[in-house]
Amino acid sequence: QMMHSEGACQAAKPLMNWRKAAVKLENFIRRCARDFTFFAKHCLKIRIKQPNGGTRLGPFVLNKEQKVVDSWMYYCLRNDMAFRIIIDKCRKLGMSTLSEAIGYWLCTFRPFFRSTVIAQTDDDTQVIAEIARTFNNNMPDFMREYAGTPTGKEPRVVVSREDPGRQGRRAW
Repeated sequence: QMMHSEGACQAAKPLMNWRKAAVKLENFIRRCARDFTFFAKHCLKIRIKQPNGGTRLGPFVLNKEQKVVDSWMYYCLRNDMAFRIIIDKCRKLGMSTLSEAIGYWLCTFRPFFRSTVIAQTDDDTQVIAEIARTFNNNMPDFMREYAGTPTGKEPRVVVSREDPGRQGRRAW
């Protein structure tokens, strides 16, 4: 009798571990949905420039300037305020990456949400579009599956050279 119940307990352990893992995964996804900086650090990869001129993939950890924009976004979201982020000529602060990441996050966790990034030139449009592709193609598989954007598929972020209301819009 004793050996039979011990065997049943041993057989149930993988199922219990699976349930614990499922709860952890669900908690992780919920935290990602409500905490942009957590999502960025744990799910988004960016190309980091190296001293030798090359790049490597690494987690997206916000810098000081990006945290200022992030805190404003959270303030607006917490207070149910509509917001638009307009960043004028900030070079080398990572604002294009941040705006693409915010749009990607909002589109991932909010159904029917759409994000548009407007760039001045075709080259700038391609650079920004590549940021979203890098996010999508290097996101953990379970998050990509949750977001409904498998590798190689386009995320729900539109990168445009011109105003989305005009003709001539270039979406990728």
